[in-house]
Amino acid sequence: MQNIVPHAFGDHYGCDESWCGSKKDPENYNHKDLPYGKDLHRGNLKSALTSLFGEYSTDTVIRKLVPAANSQPNESLNSVVGSKNPKIRYYGRSESNDFRVSYGISQINLGHAYIPHTLEALNVDPGFFCREFNRIMERKNTMEKTENQQPHSNDVDHS
Repeated sequence: MQNIVPHAFGDHYGCDESWCGSKKDPENYNHKDLPYGKDLHRGNLKSALTSLFGEYSTDTVIRKLVPAANSQPNESLNSVVGSKNPKIRYYGRSESNDFRVSYGISQINLGHAYIPHTLEALNVDPGFFCREFNRIMERKNTMEKTENQQPHSNDVDHS
């Protein structure tokens, strides 16, 4: 992260070959994301960016950002919301769009218990089948979480 600003200004000393094209082919390298592929060059801009990136590249901030590098929770949320609000149907301008997204978020936050909770909040008795469905789904989710936390028998420890 500390090499981003020097890289953008043409200083590739701290760059790694795995991500810096200048290390691979310095003669023909052009930035992909900068205007006209050229290095940035204003001194005031460099000092402002260096200061800004300096604040966000401390060990404390990086420890907070590292868990966000895993996109799996986002993919899970998108999958659940997509099950309530499928892309094959356009609900963007319908009155139900906000409710559909809210149902998905509620399911992530509360599990399937959001259904009886919603009904009870509306003073509607969820009934036997709703409660039974909720119980089965919660048990299934608990079992899946337990399975995912246990090492698989074919996992080998190479340490």
